[in-house]
Amino acid sequence: MAEKEMNYGHHCGGGHFLFTIGLIAIVYGLVQWAMVMYNLPTYGAWILGGALLIVVWRVKKMMWMK
Repeated sequence: MAEKEMNYGHHCGGGHFLFTIGLIAIVYGLVQWAMVMYNLPTYGAWILGGALLIVVWRVKKMMWMK
């Protein structure tokens, strides 16, 4: 268990990079969609996108620690 916690964040390989690129693409798309569909100002949509990234980060961290 201690090894798992110590190695958190030290991923090697292309999977982590592809996950990050995919997540950024999804958030960008959702921000653009929110701006068009809900007529949100740019800063509001990017705040929503940042909040989404924080939620995904917390869920991923909780799943990794199990």
